[in-house]
Amino acid sequence: MSSTASKFKVERAGKHLNTLNKTVRAFESSKRQPYDVRRQFDSERSEYIWYGVIRRYPSPNIPLILGDFIHNLRSALDHLAYASRSIYAPIDDEDTQFPIFDRSTQFDVKALSLRYIRTDIRDHMQTFQPYHGLNDRERRFLRTLRDLSNLDKHRRIALVAAYVQMTDQVIIGTDTSPRLEQVHRGVFNDGDILARGPIGEDGQPHVIPMFTLNVALGERNIPGYGVPVIALMADVYSYTRFELIPSFSRFFAQGDNPFES
Repeated sequence: MSSTASKFKVERAGKHLNTLNKTVRAFESSKRQPYDVRRQFDSERSEYIWYGVIRRYPSPNIPLILGDFIHNLRSALDHLAYASRSIYAPIDDEDTQFPIFDRSTQFDVKALSLRYIRTDIRDHMQTFQPYHGLNDRERRFLRTLRDLSNLDKHRRIALVAAYVQMTDQVIIGTDTSPRLEQVHRGVFNDGDILARGPIGEDGQPHVIPMFTLNVALGERNIPGYGVPVIALMADVYSYTRFELIPSFSRFFAQGDNPFES
């Protein structure tokens, strides 16, 4: 059996990931900044507030490139599964695919997607299933890959959103105790309050928050919601390319595994 097609798909996914990275960075660093954080005085509470401003939403090119990346990476796993079929599998088999299940009852050896995969390889696939630990970081990567693939392939392109994270605080004056009463982190909408801070003795803010603004996954029902797209997809790619797929190398004949170094 050969997994050459799987290798080509992974390599193609890597190229889309590079394009995604460049496109997101270009959007975030464009001359007319897409996002901003502004400050105003809240007279009712006698404090300063910082709120998010969205001048431009992420370009549609970002979720389109994201979909191309996801499609090729998911296909790499399906090609790996197809290459893992027994010698008795029919030539016209169109059902075999790499399983990614949230419940153990779904991993049925009689299921169309699994029935032709060699028993030893199927057992190895079973060890990666999300139902072994839905909150495990690596297993969330597979759920994210599966859910984004299904969304992009069957329904619509994925949503991306504005993301904010406070990265530092500048203390004004001699009191170094924390003074920010509220900090918002993650996906934000235009006008959302991100932080509140007290007034200093001179009438100015006592603490100045510093923010990082990014493009994040905006799909609430998919693992990875609210995580910056570049960091999330890099993790999904690295796990799939360098951990999951190479673990199947022992099932391939020597010289027939394109993922060998």
